[in-house]
Amino acid sequence: MKKITLLFLLMVLACFWADASPMTRSISSDWKFRQVGKQEWHPATVPGCIHTDLLDNKLIPDPYYRDNEKKVQWIENEDWEYQTTFDVTPELLLSQIYLYILMVWTPMPMCS
Repeated sequence: MKKITLLFLLMVLACFWADASPMTRSISSDWKFRQVGKQEWHPATVPGCIHTDLLDNKLIPDPYYRDNEKKVQWIENEDWEYQTTFDVTPELLLSQIYLYILMVWTPMPMCS
């Protein structure tokens, strides 16, 4: 009984600590990319794809010109990394803690 009371109390407190409304944040700027294993990062556009990012940075020839498509087929065989940074507000952290508490501490119905 003590366990259920403590669980209920935690859930009630979590409701007061965090706002349950969805939070959104745009993270479509300040992206960069690189080929895995290489050191140099290049500016990237997200949403987008590796081919347009390579083309925008003049790292590959225009694949639509003459037979350049054959020259850029190596791209699909490589691994690429994309990276950005953004700030997380205390409200967002609290909402994530609230979701965690709900997922972990909410009793699940038992099937017999």
